[in-house]
Amino acid sequence: MIIKKFKAQTEEAAMLMAKEELGSGAVVMNIKKIKRKGIMKLFKKDVVELTAAVDNVAAPTEAKSKDKDVSKDYDEEAQSAIEERINSLARLLEQQMNAAQNQEEDSYNKRAGADDASHDASGFGSDRGEGYGRAQSAADAGNTQNEYKNYK
Repeated sequence: MIIKKFKAQTEEAAMLMAKEELGSGAVVMNIKKIKRKGIMKLFKKDVVELTAAVDNVAAPTEAKSKDKDVSKDYDEEAQSAIEERINSLARLLEQQMNAAQNQEEDSYNKRAGADDASHDASGFGSDRGEGYGRAQSAADAGNTQNEYKNYK
């Protein structure tokens, strides 16, 4: 079953539209008057919405002939050209996504490298556990010298 809605200024015009498109076997299911609201009421007239249905078997022959014409337009060459175009677009999209991912990884690696360098320079975050920073290293050096003097 095919169900469609038609909008027109009058019920008669909507019914004619339904009969033309769906054929004489179309059945009117609902008619609704749509009133414009707000400022649109001043500029546009009210509209009638007609809902009509037709059984698939009783579909008009005009619709069937339109479908046949459309299938003739899409011959094998056109379909292969369309498929080739879609495949080229898919490859292009994949390349762009890979490039964006590589760029993101590079920027992440650069940031990670900069963070490691700043931690190593300050002595904090060093994986080797060597020193506690410049101030602590200087204090350790001073303690070592004092111990050496006391030892003599």
